[in-house]
Amino acid sequence: MKYKGYQASVQYDADDNIFVGSVRNTEDSLSFHGKTIKETEKNFQNCIDNYEAICKKIRKLK
Repeated sequence: MKYKGYQASVQYDADDNIFVGSVRNTEDSLSFHGKTIKETEKNFQNCIDNYEAICKKIRKLK
C-alpha cells in the first residue's frame, strides 16, 4: 500500500482473522489493521495522517 509517499506491507493473520500492516519507510514503528482490505487501507491512511499531525506538533514544541 502507498499513501502520501509512505509504503506499507500487509499480511493476513489467520489466527485473528484480520489484515495487519506496518509502515516500512519511517524511522518510527507504525502499524495498523483491519478486517477487510478496504478497512485496512483506511486505517493505514488514518495512521499516516495521525503520525504527520504528531510530528508537526512535536516540531512546534522544539
